Amino acid sequence: MIYLDACALLALSVQRDPVDDLVDFLRKHPETPLGSSAIGFMETVRGAAEYGQYPNMLSELQSQYAELTVTAEVIEIASTLPRRIRSLDALHLATALSIADYLTAFVSYDRRLIEAARDHGLPAASPGMNL
Repeated sequence: MIYLDACALLALSVQRDPVDDLVDFLRKHPETPLGSSAIGFMETVRGAAEYGQYPNMLSELQSQYAELTVTAEVIEIASTLPRRIRSLDALHLATALSIADYLTAFVSYDRRLIEAARDHGLPAASPGMNL
């Protein structure tokens, strides 16, 4: 699975830079499922409001990407992560850590989150940006 955080989902959803690099990256993994947490979907819908009206965005995200549940295990993992990352980012990282054995890439455009993902051994990527 390729885990997409809200920044990555937003780039894809509203065609925001670096969308071309992200699409190229995803095309290199055509058989790999794409997913995010329920938190990522919510953040994407809220963030898209800055770019226009997207009344069907939540249902579109849910139909295009696997929705990973924020479980008690994920919350427990998130509560132990470094405080340098924000709480919602800790939930993204914890969700990815909970599926680490199945993870092809963890995609984000947040420097602190990418660093934390790498610190925890995840294959982190920021296509189009040097983070």
